[in-house]
Amino acid sequence: MGGGGSALATRRPGAPAGAAAVAGVLGLLLALVSPAPVRGWVVLALLLPSGPLVALAVRRINPQRRAQWLLVAAAGTTLAAAWLGVLVSSPWLPSVAMLAVYVCLGTSAHLALGPERRRRWVLAVDVAAIAVVGGVAALWLRGVVGGPPPLLAAVLVAGDLVLLAYLVALLHSGARVTTSVAALVGSLAALELHHVGLWLERGDVGASPWSSVLVVAAALAVTAAWHPSMAAFGDVVSPLVAPRRQVLVMVPAVVGLLAAVALAALGAVPAPPPAVAPLVAVAALAAVLLMTTSFVLSAAVDREQLETDPLTRAGSRLALERLLAAQIHQGTAPVHLVVVELDEVAVLARRQGRQAADELLVRRVRDLAQGLPDAVVCRTGPQTLAVVTSTGSRVRRDETPLGLVATVRAQLGAHGGEPGRGPSSTAAVLTVPPRAEVSGGGLSTREIVSALLRHAELSLLVARDRGVPVEADVARDGAYERARRLDSDLAAALAGVEQIAVHYQPLVDPRTGDVRSLEALVRWEHPELGPVPPEDFLWAASLQGRARDVDDLARRRALEDFSGWRSAGVEPEHVAVNLSAQSLESPDLVERVTADLAASGVEPEHLVLEVVEQEELRDLRAVAERLVLLHRLGVGVAVDDFGVGHAALQYLLHLPVSTVKLDRSLVAEVLTPSGRALLGSAVALTSSLGAEAVAEGVESAEQMRAVADLGFALAQGYYCGRPRPADETADLLAERGAGRRSATAHVPG
Repeated sequence: MGGGGSALATRRPGAPAGAAAVAGVLGLLLALVSPAPVRGWVVLALLLPSGPLVALAVRRINPQRRAQWLLVAAAGTTLAAAWLGVLVSSPWLPSVAMLAVYVCLGTSAHLALGPERRRRWVLAVDVAAIAVVGGVAALWLRGVVGGPPPLLAAVLVAGDLVLLAYLVALLHSGARVTTSVAALVGSLAALELHHVGLWLERGDVGASPWSSVLVVAAALAVTAAWHPSMAAFGDVVSPLVAPRRQVLVMVPAVVGLLAAVALAALGAVPAPPPAVAPLVAVAALAAVLLMTTSFVLSAAVDREQLETDPLTRAGSRLALERLLAAQIHQGTAPVHLVVVELDEVAVLARRQGRQAADELLVRRVRDLAQGLPDAVVCRTGPQTLAVVTSTGSRVRRDETPLGLVATVRAQLGAHGGEPGRGPSSTAAVLTVPPRAEVSGGGLSTREIVSALLRHAELSLLVARDRGVPVEADVARDGAYERARRLDSDLAAALAGVEQIAVHYQPLVDPRTGDVRSLEALVRWEHPELGPVPPEDFLWAASLQGRARDVDDLARRRALEDFSGWRSAGVEPEHVAVNLSAQSLESPDLVERVTADLAASGVEPEHLVLEVVEQEELRDLRAVAERLVLLHRLGVGVAVDDFGVGHAALQYLLHLPVSTVKLDRSLVAEVLTPSGRALLGSAVALTSSLGAEAVAEGVESAEQMRAVADLGFALAQGYYCGRPRPADETADLLAERGAGRRSATAHVPG
């Protein structure tokens, strides 16, 4: 029957919901024109079918979240029971039934929010504080102006406030506001309006026109249940970043109660009745305690979430930083930091997709946790793990650093693959002494920790080049001193700008070899250390909060050079500049970019802003809003290194992407059958979004021909051209630029 209902909903998607809406209008008219003595019973007759109709809709349309809507159906049935209690003047049935209504609706909203297990207690404490405030406020208000019976009044106000809190949280969670959600919100609003009538009529609304509003609430609930969009009810885009918006109800409620108590003590507002005054005092104290508890719990959950990798449940990079900081301050024995890059994860991601790679990564973390119970395992990159062990433990006292690497690699293969052989991986190990044994050169703890991690990453690169694990010692290798030099000299280099240069790498048409676009790349020539690898000084800039300054310098220089190429008649179609997370998250990003465009005289359509997929953005929505504004002006948006980060589809869904640059690790497989199939699918996906696909890392003529055959719009890599200064780039554009005055086809090689 479920399948038949789905087919019916597909053929006539809006018919059942439309019929429910029409029936609701007719029912409302019938209730309004009914004689006063029987109006309440007419309303009851119209309410009774609402619960079964909602349940029937759930069975026929068969959504994934059946429990949520069955709770709504139960709420409709208990609402009819509450109304029956009002009609027969029962002293307890309306209160108990309305309490059941709120429990059902609140639980349904709770399921829709889908909070993590650790956040459920926070939400429960918030709801408890709101309910306490609402209940005692209702008793106070009733004692002053009258209203429904005390228990019913407390239940109504407390329940309405709780539902409001859930509604605010749900609408701010990223949930899709579909027709069903909108109709359900309207149903709740009608229920609230009916409660206003209960207060105005002092609880006797059986013969009042206010009773007719219940028909509207029931009709909208049935309409929501029968609309096809009910299947998406509660879909949340990203619950991990959903803000805790129920505080928008909790905090004003608690503060409002405290303010009312203070004003009553001053005689500015009527004091609560003597019988209610003790309850008000106890409720105010309880509300304050609950609100404080909520904030403490929420802070603890936020801290735990930041220190836990959401995929593997291992420690995060932040957890590793804090562990190393504790070692620097409190450690009594050196610790070994083993950094392992799981090459098999990257290979599996290219061949079978990110999901399969993630599953493998989770298994490897579990292997390490089970095999090394005395170690701390953290995830520091897409396929990079860090293992920290203390040399002071009895187990590790006589173990050499490289011996620990062998142990780690053996554990990685202990539950899969050949016995005794670890999976394909690259590893490096650092011996980190306590701070007392190493001179930090005046660096802060944060700077020392950052230097340690960067040294580990560089050692991993050395291990990859050599093909064997690398043992490093931060005291011996001078990691602290090099970090101090880079950190202290970068500010002067950015201020003087003569040390900072911008080079340009061409992006070519893979079919003709014509240069169509350029990517601006920042280079630093240190007066004493010589050329500084970009990853070194960009990392230092990020730590100092100067990444935005580097981006600004590169963008302004690129636009100035573009203007010069235009004057020489050799301008490319675009020039692309990278944006760090600090730039993307700056509220004034739009103003900065438009000011640079205006100063250079370059039109927005000639500028492309590249977003690196591996950049972790804290507020993707806000970033998307800024990029949409720039895109409307004509600025292009490219996703760089696509396919190796954690947010690939999120970026394509939310950002106004005009270019997708496939990472070099994927393009390297273009000559294999599986690689061609994967890249061909990526090109098709990009084209379906109205964007251009760029192949990064093209290193040979064979790869160039392959990406051309797959339909890539552009290619980039050393085969297409190495990065070069602006003056040499002008010569390149004059020779091979797509817009040169005398075009001649040229394929590099």
